[in-house]
Amino acid sequence: MVAPGLASSLWWSRMRVDFGKGFRRFFSRDGLGYLFIAPVVLYLATFLAYPVVYNFVLSFFKSSYGTITPVGLGNYYRLIVSRGFGQVMLNTVIWTAGNMTIMYALALIAAVILRTIPRGRVVFRVILLLPWVIPGIVAGILWRYMLHPHYGVVNDFLLKLGFIRSPVLWLADPHTSLASVMLAYIWKVYPYIMVLLMAGLEGIPNEIYEAASVDGATAWQQFRHVTLPLLGPVTRAIMIIMGVWTFNSFDLTYIMTKGGPLHSSEILGMRIYATAFVDFRFGLASALSVLAFVISFVFALLYTWSTRRQAGF
Repeated sequence: MVAPGLASSLWWSRMRVDFGKGFRRFFSRDGLGYLFIAPVVLYLATFLAYPVVYNFVLSFFKSSYGTITPVGLGNYYRLIVSRGFGQVMLNTVIWTAGNMTIMYALALIAAVILRTIPRGRVVFRVILLLPWVIPGIVAGILWRYMLHPHYGVVNDFLLKLGFIRSPVLWLADPHTSLASVMLAYIWKVYPYIMVLLMAGLEGIPNEIYEAASVDGATAWQQFRHVTLPLLGPVTRAIMIIMGVWTFNSFDLTYIMTKGGPLHSSEILGMRIYATAFVDFRFGLASALSVLAFVISFVFALLYTWSTRRQAGF
């Protein structure tokens, strides 16, 4: 038999050896990598993972003015039958699909034109990029005054050209309010898409266009069969990332119309804000946020699937 003191000493020596090996293994190259990313992981867990989980849990409770009552799936039923929910979802679809389609078309036209300009390209890039650097709040206030029915520059310009006979209530008319906010959003955001497309165009070798010209391809055929296919990866990234961004946008709608009149310009982001911070129905707002998260997550899955499919995984 081993004496108790000797056994304790052997155990302690073995623990020191194991601890030393583990310590050296941790501070090896792999271990240092985990140590360096630990602050980022802690930050994401604190400010991203925890709010998402808490919001999901809160969606099963009725929370208002400090009282919390479990309601199960009641919030999800209430948001479906709530007044104007169908209109809000339709507006969100029109807002996202319409903005992305028009912005991509304008950005692609501007990027192709800028690529053909031999001199002064940088100056034109800076001028066209100016709307993007303007804060959303400032852009919303600017367009609200430009679209004012009495002293707005838009009505004044259209009246002088004879396109309209009387001032148009752009933001107060249910038939034009959503389109007016979309116009402001397109003006502000499309320059960023233009820059991304210009980066994609710069990655297309000129030799391909030269070979197409030798084969007798016209400018339109080169654009259709060379430019568009080779911009495919950039286009997919733009459509998914900017689509999620547009889907969750809020600032311009809030500044210009606050979702009115009669829910005509209200989108999902505006409905979430109004439900939480105007009506103080935090449980219902959490359910709306979960719905927005699920839709955005589906977009992210589609982007990942298309990227992996293109890479052959």
